[in-house]
Order: sequence, then structure tokens, then C-alpha cells
Amino acid sequence: AINKNVDELNEFSVAYEFNDPSDLGRDYLGNNNAYLDGTVHPVTAECGSVVFDGSNGLLIPLDDVFKSEFFVVEVRFMPTKEADIGNLIAAEPPGRGVDGWQIRLNGTEVVFVERDANSQSDWAYIEIGEVSLYEWHTIRVKIAPSDYEEGAYRVNVILDGALRYTQDHTID
Repeated sequence: AINKNVDELNEFSVAYEFNDPSDLGRDYLGNNNAYLDGTVHPVTAECGSVVFDGSNGLLIPLDDVFKSEFFVVEVRFMPTKEADIGNLIAAEPPGRGVDGWQIRLNGTEVVFVERDANSQSDWAYIEIGEVSLYEWHTIRVKIAPSDYEEGAYRVNVILDGALRYTQDHTID
């Protein structure tokens, strides 16, 4: 939680917490606040967590802070039912033929999905692992320069503290 130790957030560019039900999209580090879109149902909060039910969500405006080719994203989640294309978090611009990525649930399988418009026209799916319902889980995806291949990126995915996927990709 933010109140625990703000100094722990110094390495981050954005930090969303859901402890204030009246301000669920607040970025505690700056100006990248999420907002409700008029086309989705409002989100609610319980016990310091935002509740998404498949018909609601928060949108985050595109900002330069999100345009880095290297990043780490971490999401803590508790699924309460199997999902059909259940996006947990997505950088998914509208339309076909554009770069993007998603962390989603397909049933109870966590999947990392990516697309590089320059090298592939469709999404590539990386199955990460099964998760249980009604328990908390944490997924962390890190995209960093490869130590082994010039121009490649290392994709590391950790699910519930265990490294589940690591491989170099030549994606942008």
C-alpha cells in the first residue's frame, strides 16, 4: 500500500492504488490518472481493491511515460470465475496492425499476448500458467534488452513468485 512506504515507489513511473473508493483511478505519483469511459459500467472498491466484473474498467490515457520500449508491469488479482478473454491489463490501441500487449485470463490460464505490427499481423499468445479461483495472484512481466542478441528483447514473466517464462524476442 502507498501509505506503507512511499520511498519504495521511487523506481516506478506510475502507481495505482485502490484504497480511496471516491478516487479509484488516481495515480499516486503524478498526472497519469485513469478514468471511467462512458461506455463501461462504473468500478467499485472492496477492501482496498478495485472490482472489475467484465463489463467495467478504467482507461489510462496514453502518455510519454508509457511509450518506453522497456518496462515492468505487475498486477495483483483475484479471479472469481473463469474468463473468456478476461483482460487484466492491456496496452491495446484500437484497430488492426498496431503494436500492443495484454495480460489476460483465458478460463483460468494466465496468458501474455503481444503483437509487433512490423513483424506479425496477429497476436502471439504465451501461456503462463493456471491460477486458482478466489485466491490472490500476482503476475509480473518485464521487457528488457537482451543480454545475448543484438536488437532483441528479453521477456520475463513471473507468476506467484515463480519464473514461468523467459525468452528473447525480436519484437518492438
